[in-house]
Amino acid sequence: MKLINDDRTDLSLEANVVIAAVMNMVYGAEIAAYRLSDALDAIGEKGTLMQTKKRALNAARRNCQAMISNLETAFDKPFEQVVTRAGDEYIAQRDAEFHALACEVLDIVIIVLSVSEGLPYEKRMNIFKALLNFKVTSEVNLPALRKFFRFKEG
Repeated sequence: MKLINDDRTDLSLEANVVIAAVMNMVYGAEIAAYRLSDALDAIGEKGTLMQTKKRALNAARRNCQAMISNLETAFDKPFEQVVTRAGDEYIAQRDAEFHALACEVLDIVIIVLSVSEGLPYEKRMNIFKALLNFKVTSEVNLPALRKFFRFKEG
């Protein structure tokens, strides 16, 4: 996998996909922590083990926000190229798209964790085989990305 584009002025599309994946996973984690924390607030848990866990979730959420801010500073333009059209007039669309993708990543993680609970490795890999049956419609070199992370071909 190439990490730098051909004219050596920026990261490659695949490297930008990795950055977008990090941002989406972190944002998905923030969404999950925020919703769980709000739910604990709604039931009024105070001074209990759950309240301690809520404080930890809130701290994790703040750390996620800081990581996203740092990544956005350096990778806002490449992220626009990966996710949606660039341009000031599309900022709201880009932000909505980012939120939607983070929610989708969170949904995939929740589904995979729920349906694979207790399954042996070989059965868990069937989930990925099903996903890999979808045709890649972008210019992203998916086999190279999977090789970069040493994911097994399936």
